[in-house]
Amino acid sequence: MFCKDCGAQLSDDTQFCPNCGNAQVATPSAEPVDFANKVRATAQKLGFSTAFLIATICLTFVQVLGLFLPAGNAFETYSGTVLTVDLLIKRLSSVMDIVGIIPGILITLGLWITFFSCATRKAKVNTSGLTMIFVVNLVQMVVSSLILLCVLLLTVIALPEVNYFNHSFIESSVLKPVLIALLISVSIIFVFVLIYYIKVCTTISNIRSTLKTGVPNKKVSRFVAIMSYISGGILILSGIFSLLSAGIVTLDSYYDPTLSYALPSEIFLSAVTSLLTATAQIIFGALIFTYRRKMAALEEEDRLTTFQTLSHAEPYTAPVYIPPEPVSEVINEPNPVNEELEETKRWDC
Repeated sequence: MFCKDCGAQLSDDTQFCPNCGNAQVATPSAEPVDFANKVRATAQKLGFSTAFLIATICLTFVQVLGLFLPAGNAFETYSGTVLTVDLLIKRLSSVMDIVGIIPGILITLGLWITFFSCATRKAKVNTSGLTMIFVVNLVQMVVSSLILLCVLLLTVIALPEVNYFNHSFIESSVLKPVLIALLISVSIIFVFVLIYYIKVCTTISNIRSTLKTGVPNKKVSRFVAIMSYISGGILILSGIFSLLSAGIVTLDSYYDPTLSYALPSEIFLSAVTSLLTATAQIIFGALIFTYRRKMAALEEEDRLTTFQTLSHAEPYTAPVYIPPEPVSEVINEPNPVNEELEETKRWDC
């Protein structure tokens, strides 16, 4: 390299110029680090982290417990050939149970695909797992919004018809405030659910864009991370309450075997499901905050590198317009000396 002040030739590890004595800025190595690969490696490290693996395993156990263990009505066989109303309700309930666990299974599968994709540490990362999670959340947002809209419309339609309940066991003076409160509650829940799913889809889309392009993007939602902490805390309290309930039921059943209003095993499994889901929620919230912090650091590093590169570059000098010199016309004026020479040449000939 050369000295930035006097131009003397120096070795790459020289810190001070022996000619002028000025300090030299460290030059990049012969093999510069690809910044895009560095960004991808940072994101992949989080996707292949132990915390991500623990959260994915917790959700996997939740799906297994929800599919096989609780209540058992998802794969329950009914005896008899006469289709009764009770039997139809049970079968419809079984179908709804199976349909209800499909989104969770797809999200868990997408998390496993993302985990193994990040384990490869290739420059081109497979983002099909994140795409699957994005699509599932998008469908859930549409379905949830439609359900809440239907409830909202039914409440609005039922509100003017309150006067027809005067002759029933429900007084209109009591029903109307209840419907108004329900209308306000459903409206708030609708807006909240819509914002939450939009933030989740935006976060997944930005992470997927970072893995594809290698450009650091810290625009992941803190709202989603905070809600993960809040829902995780609520689920922990629910799990602890279920464990205490299972203990109380077990003691009551021990002292009075005739009691059969609840099964301690089902309450215990419900508690385990709540605690596993809470663990996954809290871990994903922490991963979102960690991802945001690391991407912000990479963006700052990229900004400083660009600034240093531009500051040590040669200053730009705008070209100066120099007008051409005017061409003077040459006038062939008669020269008496030349005329005399020409006349002498003619007489000699």
